[in-house]
Amino acid sequence: MQESRQFRVGGVLAAGLTHELKNSLGGIKIAVEVLLEETALSEEDRKVLMDVLKEVQRIETITRDLLDYARPPSPHLVVVDLNAVLERTFTEGLENIGRGLSGARQISISQDYDRGAPKTLTDPSQIRQIFLNILRNSVESMPGGGVITVRTVHNPENRVIEIMVSDTGKGVSAGDREMIFEPFFSTKPKGGGLGLPIAKRLVEQLGGKILLADEAGTGTVFRVIFPVRDIGEADRT
Repeated sequence: MQESRQFRVGGVLAAGLTHELKNSLGGIKIAVEVLLEETALSEEDRKVLMDVLKEVQRIETITRDLLDYARPPSPHLVVVDLNAVLERTFTEGLENIGRGLSGARQISISQDYDRGAPKTLTDPSQIRQIFLNILRNSVESMPGGGVITVRTVHNPENRVIEIMVSDTGKGVSAGDREMIFEPFFSTKPKGGGLGLPIAKRLVEQLGGKILLADEAGTGTVFRVIFPVRDIGEADRT
């Protein structure tokens, strides 16, 4: 109950902060875009303005993530093929994330789905957000490139579907393992530290759990476990 109250208070603060920042950032962004249209700008001045624009966009992302963390939207539950949602999420997600990467980085995805897994009642939009956040974390942990593996396993006895996402990055150090799902904790120079906490909140909101199972130096393995639910359970969630 105490945690729930804290999230409600945080949600109100995040909403107010986001509203105020959005107005200010919008004005700065428009001003910079107008200046960039000036043909007389030197290359040095143009580069400075482009850097300003990138930082504005970064702040916009952080404030949006803050709101998503403090006030996650209520899930819209429908019966879906989890494998199909994951396959599209990782295929399209890697392509979109790859466009924003600096330098050459060869990253491939290996997908191994349990085709015998049943459909389940969940929110496909939130599933996409969860695994896009995990995917981005994996990509950023492999600056020299590597392989991301996605695997699903259906356990009919426990009525759960487990999704494992592993990468060939450097892994998480022992000292950071307990902090990785904490808000604003990041080992990256420009990391916002909200991607994995948001993923955790959404997973738990959907009745699942997320675990980190790895050893430093051998890559990162996220285990996400969701219950298998049918349409008759919609009224009881």
